[in-house]
Amino acid sequence: MEVFFFERTEYRSLYNCSVVDLHTVGVPNVPLGVAYMAVGVTLEMLYLPCMIVLSTPELRRNSCHKIMFVLGLLDMCTLAVNSIITGFLTAEGAVYCTYPVFIYVCGAVVLGLWCATCATSVMLGINRSIDLWFPEVMAALFKGNKTYIWCALPFFYGAWYTWATRPVTYSSYAYAWFFDPYYEMKSVSHDPAVYTNIYHSLHNTATVIAIFSLYIFLSVSVWWKCRKTHIRTQTVSTVQKQIIFQSCMICLFNLCAAFVYVYMQYFDTPTWLIVLGQSTWIGCHGGAVIVYLGFNKTIRREVLKLFRLKSGNQHTTVIVTTMATNSVFPQRFDTLN
Repeated sequence: MEVFFFERTEYRSLYNCSVVDLHTVGVPNVPLGVAYMAVGVTLEMLYLPCMIVLSTPELRRNSCHKIMFVLGLLDMCTLAVNSIITGFLTAEGAVYCTYPVFIYVCGAVVLGLWCATCATSVMLGINRSIDLWFPEVMAALFKGNKTYIWCALPFFYGAWYTWATRPVTYSSYAYAWFFDPYYEMKSVSHDPAVYTNIYHSLHNTATVIAIFSLYIFLSVSVWWKCRKTHIRTQTVSTVQKQIIFQSCMICLFNLCAAFVYVYMQYFDTPTWLIVLGQSTWIGCHGGAVIVYLGFNKTIRREVLKLFRLKSGNQHTTVIVTTMATNSVFPQRFDTLN
């Protein structure tokens, strides 16, 4: 965005649309575009009650839920661009020069949101790990409004990417976002390397390593503490499966999206793999709400209360909660499950 506002000569040189004949570029894909939009709208609607629940005073007492609320805000903002707006651009067959200013701004903003989301996800993993092993340190670092101060760090981190680095731009030649605004436009003579964003590549590489390592560590930590507290075998198995499954889901979406989006910026990539990468990017920001409603007992219970509904599995939930309460770390199970 710095180039857009203060380096107008460079901006016009790098993102010149006078060399593009809009009548001959773009590949509309209405079914895929509608699918992108439908998924985005559905996930936004599912996220809304979860956000209402996470904003309640009862849940905001826990630093984990404060971070999850911030993460939810980032996810909802990102879904508006990478799913809903992307769906519209896909159905129309747009390229950067179709809506140059709009796509440039959206690309800069969504890049910052992606980086802020990854940083917040890493912070959530660190928060849970500290809570499991060093509860005294946890209180010192995250008690009260200190959590929001920590959450400001990912915000400024993402804002730097939005302001100071090259944005992604949309191309209907592959139905995804690329740093090269002339992606697959053979009629435009340009050097794609000029648009390389090395900071994005470094960020994605670090994200894959950090999130994978943290959530593996978290899963092993839960397994070890379950083993040490002598919880009944059946209960331990249930808790372990839920934690590991959630961790693997989070890792899988982030791993695929981060890898594919770096790979396709530098190498020829088939369209189906690019669409898969775009879909996993959507999954990174929408998958959390599925995990919340499907596997997080606390949030699911409160959402059902919000709609004046009762869980059909109420008896089983009470049993699991009761057995977990007999452990030495019940609240940590509750925030992870």
